[in-house]
Amino acid sequence: MPRLFALAALLLLVARVYGQTPAPTLQPGPGEDLATVQADSVVSTVENGVAVQRLFSTRGGIVAVQQGTTTVTAATATVTGTPGRRSVLLTGAVRIVQGADLVEAPTVRYEEASKTGVATGGVRLSNTDVNVESAAVRYDARTKRADFDQPVRLVTIEDGSVLTAARGVYFSQTKRADFAGNVRLVDEQTVLTAERGTYQTDTKQADFSGNVRLVDGSSTLTAAEGTYDRTAKMATFEGDVQLQDSSATLTARRGTYDRTASLATFEGDVQLQDSVSTLTAERGTYDRTRRFATFDGNVQLVDSTSVLTAERGTYDRVEERADFEGSVQLTRRNARDGTDAQDDVYAERLVYERRDERSVANGGFRFDRTEADSTGVVRVRTILLGGAIRNDDRAGSTASEQVEGGPEPLLVRIAYPPLADSTATPDTLVLRAQAFRLDRTAATDSTDAEQRLKARGQVRVWTSAYAALADSLFSRRAGPEGRERDSVRLLRTGGPQPLGFLRRAQVSSDTLVLVAEGGEARRLYALGGAFVAEQDSATGRFQQAKGQRLDGTFEDGDRRRFVLGPQAELLFFRSTDGRPDGAVRASGDRAVLVSKGDSLEALDVYDGVEGQYVPENLNAATQRLDGFDWKADRRPTFDALTDGYAVPRLERPPSRPPSQRTETGAGR
Repeated sequence: MPRLFALAALLLLVARVYGQTPAPTLQPGPGEDLATVQADSVVSTVENGVAVQRLFSTRGGIVAVQQGTTTVTAATATVTGTPGRRSVLLTGAVRIVQGADLVEAPTVRYEEASKTGVATGGVRLSNTDVNVESAAVRYDARTKRADFDQPVRLVTIEDGSVLTAARGVYFSQTKRADFAGNVRLVDEQTVLTAERGTYQTDTKQADFSGNVRLVDGSSTLTAAEGTYDRTAKMATFEGDVQLQDSSATLTARRGTYDRTASLATFEGDVQLQDSVSTLTAERGTYDRTRRFATFDGNVQLVDSTSVLTAERGTYDRVEERADFEGSVQLTRRNARDGTDAQDDVYAERLVYERRDERSVANGGFRFDRTEADSTGVVRVRTILLGGAIRNDDRAGSTASEQVEGGPEPLLVRIAYPPLADSTATPDTLVLRAQAFRLDRTAATDSTDAEQRLKARGQVRVWTSAYAALADSLFSRRAGPEGRERDSVRLLRTGGPQPLGFLRRAQVSSDTLVLVAEGGEARRLYALGGAFVAEQDSATGRFQQAKGQRLDGTFEDGDRRRFVLGPQAELLFFRSTDGRPDGAVRASGDRAVLVSKGDSLEALDVYDGVEGQYVPENLNAATQRLDGFDWKADRRPTFDALTDGYAVPRLERPPSRPPSQRTETGAGR
């Protein structure tokens, strides 16, 4: 390896005449040895057996030494050691130039063998990409590596982003910074902090780990580790990921965040929580700008009164609207009027508006409400099944369910007797129609709870007290608990007359009004072409009566009283010793029939009475009043009305909560 023989000779010549003759400028020789390329004055001494050369700038110039492609300049330089292993201490505006890299500091110690310089007293490393500042740096000219063991600050020249840390390493050749300890990356809108981090200044990609925290405006994203691409403005995070904005917190095992779209995509135990609800799923996205979540896989929305589950769904936090699909179940609990009410809705799709406590279920649904008393015993159960349902269940106000869609929707309502009454049967109502609406009003200090039902289109109803057919139905149920009274109005709206079946009687009219209490029929009103018929069990013949109106009462023990008029007509079939004995036809302004069981106890006709007896041998059996049409085969039954639907057992109250029962959705 060449040696600095020219420099040694020069130093010997000027050792005694320092400051009198300027030193010549020498060109470095071949190889990697250290060479002086510029100096005004040189003093050479031997200290402790070691050669020492001191280079000065006596005319305000600089001292420059060079090793290969590395040039170091300063005000003064002290060279210690033997060729190949020399150490140079430079002071005063020191500059190390290696390619595009420039290291500036007040003091630098440069080692010839390792081509490294240790700069102290406030250091600046710069090139075309970055400016790096620290109190000290160790710079390796061979690898272009700068090590900072004190707080360091890196500024990207292109966009002004700032990366700071307690310590770090910068590789200018690969344009990579490896920083540790309170790492902080700041650009125009984003602050990214961590315990450790790697930042690629050319691709603008940061890989951080250890308590990673990304602050973007009002949002904060934290994780165990993460990657942030500043060009794409995309962050990817792993391990205990949490996104928090001003009103919600989203957590997951991993996720990505798109700053441009303000969109977070998360996977693994995803949870979105705000002040009123918690949304969980296996995976999902959250749009911060719209405050809109799209989740998939075991989705669940929970608030103070409701639990909504599905396979997938969306949640609009601005409108507080959930739109869920796939095996949806909504369970709502609501204490009102001293009862504990719970709704369970099962459907393929359900839209739930939390703010207004409204829901719309489609694609085949089952709605199941149970109302329990203060001891937790279920007293009333309401089941709705059909194609679509709109549910409005605001606490403290009128609530309703509107049902439509096919197959024809079904309503089942059961009022259970007290558990102590082992002989009583549930008061049950079953209804099918093309569409119906159920409204409920909560009880107050001065009024009882009230339930109203409206049905239209091929209405068929069966209850513990009666059965009926009609075009339309209007029902009102009110009264103290255990003694509720049902008032039902059946209307003709273009089709055949409504038809009612009460105990043994069949009644038809343009309008039928039925009143029941405690599961027993109490009153019957028929308006417009009333016709009543009963079949005698002994003879099989039909007792018949008709009039413009009918007023009927029902008493315990199967006793009933019908009053018809005006223009009343009767046909009564007699029997003697159980054998048919002719028929009696009568008419008048008013007629009264009193029956008990199969027996006719009284038959009276008043005002303008006319009568006729038809002997048995004169075809008495064929006698009929005009309008007679016996339709026992059309009498609705529980089994017929519930056909096509999976209706659960109704004999006894269900256990609570219903959401834990094994029953499935409508039609399954």
